[in-house]
Amino acid sequence: WKTIFSISDMAFLLNMKDIQSVRNYASALGKEWILQSLAYGIRWLQRYDKYELASKLKKKSYISLETVLYMHGIIYQDYGQIITSISDNTINKKTKWCTYMYKKITSKILLDPLGIEHNNNYSIASAERAICDKIYLSPLSSFDNLEHISFEKLYHISQIYPRRVRLSLDNLIHHAS
Repeated sequence: WKTIFSISDMAFLLNMKDIQSVRNYASALGKEWILQSLAYGIRWLQRYDKYELASKLKKKSYISLETVLYMHGIIYQDYGQIITSISDNTINKKTKWCTYMYKKITSKILLDPLGIEHNNNYSIASAERAICDKIYLSPLSSFDNLEHISFEKLYHISQIYPRRVRLSLDNLIHHAS
């Protein structure tokens, strides 16, 4: 069930070829409070999925880092209305209710599907993949709770990262055991 629509999504769903007609239709739906404009060319239903929006705002991305680490209880600090993702460039995008932070990672890692779960409308890192991403971007990262982490899965996923990440993880696993 989609909650975020680009103009091209709407054109496809409505089987309309004329983009201006689609924009006019979207505008009319906005006046009826059915679809609201969120960003240029992106419309949302009143109850939209913030993770779906993260994927729609930045195509080559997946949700990771603090968002996933907090979700799994690995870090205790809640970043509130900040959604963190991995992408092909570093950029921040703000909406009325949320800030979307995208951190750059090499294409080789970004495009590797290992440890990425694909929902219907967005992709999200597993807890173990988010730990690897965090260490890759911030080598001195610390974590509050690794109790429910699969160290075997963490080791397996770490193989797609540079050697320095694997060494940091070896140290982390050694101290957590």
